Amino acid sequence: MEQEPWTGLPGAIERLGPVDRVELKVLLDADSADVMSALGVRPRSVRRRWVYYLDNPDGTLRDLGIIIRVRLTQHRKAELVTKLRRADPCALPVSRLPHLALELDALPHRTQWCAAVRRPLKLGSFADGTGRLDTLSAEQRLFLTHLTPDATAFEQLSPHGSASVLRVCGAAAGLPKLTVEDWRFPNGDQVVELSLKCAPRQAPRSAARLRRFLRMSRLRTHRSQRTKTELCCSVPSLSPERAGSRTTWHRR
Repeated sequence: MEQEPWTGLPGAIERLGPVDRVELKVLLDADSADVMSALGVRPRSVRRRWVYYLDNPDGTLRDLGIIIRVRLTQHRKAELVTKLRRADPCALPVSRLPHLALELDALPHRTQWCAAVRRPLKLGSFADGTGRLDTLSAEQRLFLTHLTPDATAFEQLSPHGSASVLRVCGAAAGLPKLTVEDWRFPNGDQVVELSLKCAPRQAPRSAARLRRFLRMSRLRTHRSQRTKTELCCSVPSLSPERAGSRTTWHRR
């Protein structure tokens, strides 16, 4: 008999050490409209995002657990994130990375350790569909070069996964902020994720409340629980220029 979601989370938190936050994530076998109805959220509160994952031509960064993600919003804001996601923690030059954030990505039956450095991004720096080394901040370059000594790995980046995202936040009993994201990929595939961010000490209780919400709302979890990054990078990508012609991400 399969264990209930997140029952191994307390042990994972103890094993993986101190982090800034925990994010509980679960893919649902449901339409986003059904999830919004369960949360009592109105469709007009939905926000749109566009997400692109960058890698070198050989896709070797992903093989190392390195993620470079660009996220654009309907309000003309953009963010560039460099992230390391792996099963176990690794040593990092923390004193030289003032914007470093450590967190755990907690899927129902798998928890991964993550380290990330974020920075705001000018929309024009990504409009040609390529990422350049000068797009990264000095702190992000330090972070990445610490993870791999091959500096050429970051010289020629291009989209290796993209998605159009509908995002909305709502609340349930004892859970002040739940996030629903409906990810739609260029090949027509679609996934719906429900997530919750919390402090590590609150994670076991939040996980129990989230399990209860799923039972009470009769929302079924998807049989395949993967990260959105894994799903997004497994399908062909559109360049921002081609995707923009369909979604006009550069317009409000």
